[in-house]
Amino acid sequence: MFIGGFLALLQRNIKRILAYSSMSQAGYILLGVGLTGILKDHKAVAIYATFYHIINHAIFKVLLFMGAGIIYMILHELSINVIRGFGKNKPLLKVVFFIGLLAIIGMPGFNGFISKTLLHEALLEANNIDYSMWLSIGEIVFTISSGFTVAYLLKIFIAVFMEKNEKYTGQFKSHVRKRAIFPMGVLGAAIVYIGLNPDILMPILEKSLEVFDAHGTVESHFYTNHNIQTSIITILIGIFIYLGFVQLYLRKHTDKEYFYINPSIKWLNLERDVYEPIIRITFVSVSEIFHFIDRILVDSVYLLRAGIKALSGMKIRHERYRKKGTKNSIDVKHFIDDISSEFHSLSDVLRKLYKHTTSLMSAIFIVAIILAIVLLVLVF
Repeated sequence: MFIGGFLALLQRNIKRILAYSSMSQAGYILLGVGLTGILKDHKAVAIYATFYHIINHAIFKVLLFMGAGIIYMILHELSINVIRGFGKNKPLLKVVFFIGLLAIIGMPGFNGFISKTLLHEALLEANNIDYSMWLSIGEIVFTISSGFTVAYLLKIFIAVFMEKNEKYTGQFKSHVRKRAIFPMGVLGAAIVYIGLNPDILMPILEKSLEVFDAHGTVESHFYTNHNIQTSIITILIGIFIYLGFVQLYLRKHTDKEYFYINPSIKWLNLERDVYEPIIRITFVSVSEIFHFIDRILVDSVYLLRAGIKALSGMKIRHERYRKKGTKNSIDVKHFIDDISSEFHSLSDVLRKLYKHTTSLMSAIFIVAIILAIVLLVLVF
């Protein structure tokens, strides 16, 4: 929850922000899974909360990604430094995206409020049953992470739909087609309907209790003063994070315009700083090892051939391989050096050997390959 929300706060690309947001929301789901184990006999509320948030996240996150998709299909760009102010004069797109924003931050009246309230209730119940410093820290992390959610969604909405930009004064308004807004509107209607009728999903979720051998019911008193106050306080924390961190630290300006920075670009990057160097070093090392093995095989084959010819008293076709003062001895070193300059790989050697071997040798060679393959299959 915390890391995904914090990294989302730093990004400038809408898809990256929403991707890290999904990582953060997956943290809420994993919190519910963990509380299911911690609460044991009282795990019903955690199960309800987990599955409820899975459904809610599927709805409001798809809506937000579709909004980003519409912007990309028109501008082929998703950096908020470039698309800043694009949605200011696009009322339909602005409204449905704002509904998704209100859902994911847990605003009362929208579906995200229901599942986040259930998760928070499960966390409080676990702390009441068996008080732990870690559960208390978990509640603090839960609140701060929810504040991060408010802050990075405000960053998107204010930059794209509120700020003024002379490049986008309504000229792309006709490009936002109603048939593209319609599915977002359906999802927005589902968000509001579930938020105002939280019991609508309870009969469906109740069936999951049997699978997890859980018993109990969840009181459907979501809109209490305590729950609403908790949600409003979390949203206010998120607004404070936005104003104090995003606006003052991540948002820079020149004489002409504002722009956002991403300091995490200079941080440790697993792909750039770890995975790529390891793969590169591994590839070069393995290539050198196999090249060395290849040269050993080539040299061994010709050394064996030279030895066999020397023992059999056969004359070598090239006189330059004979040692001075001898008739049948072969200077193997010069022989190998000369062969190495002619043959560069094992495949060259095999083609040469195949050309000069008899049918009997070919049969033996094929049988050897088959045996090697069988042994490899048996081993692995």
